[in-house]
Amino acid sequence: MTDLPARNRSLVFLTAAASRGGVGRAACRQRGFTLLELLTVIAIIVVLAGLILGGMGYAQQKSASARATGEIAALSNLLEAFKADFGDYPQSSQSTTAKAGNGGAAVLAYYLFGKQAASDADEGSAIVKWAKKNSWPESGLSESAQTEPVPDPEGGANISSRYLIDPFGNPYGYSTNKTNNPTFDLWSGAGTTAATADDQRRWITNW
Repeated sequence: MTDLPARNRSLVFLTAAASRGGVGRAACRQRGFTLLELLTVIAIIVVLAGLILGGMGYAQQKSASARATGEIAALSNLLEAFKADFGDYPQSSQSTTAKAGNGGAAVLAYYLFGKQAASDADEGSAIVKWAKKNSWPESGLSESAQTEPVPDPEGGANISSRYLIDPFGNPYGYSTNKTNNPTFDLWSGAGTTAATADDQRRWITNW
């Protein structure tokens, strides 16, 4: 190479350097991710998934709360219509200091919708006739097939009725003990599993 002119020696040097650089870049491209890089990507994916799922859960909670509020208003109107025709509200002694429970939900299912557990309610019952005439069949209100004894308003033996279920999958609460209202108390436990003071602050109520 010492016999080459200076210009040719420069070209040979640059060509060799470029060739080494190309090999280096190819090696870098083939190297792949390091463990640290993979862990970083996984951590970002986990964080993003948590944010998305958390947002979906919040949206579902808000949707269920809005539906429960609307259903409580609709049920309240039905209870007022019931009183206008029968002179009083369907009676329920369910406590309003406990979690929304089965007794009041069963009263609502029978008195307002004529729903019994084992079979269709007695077609000759005045309550059932009223329910079929005044209640809307496609209301969207859910009912559970579990049974709960309910006094027969016409003086017969106790009946078994379905529960009226809120959008959170739990029975509605209903009481005529006049604890919070001079008429009736109607509430959803909003998905709570107990009846602590914090839980009760989350309830969706008509008071």
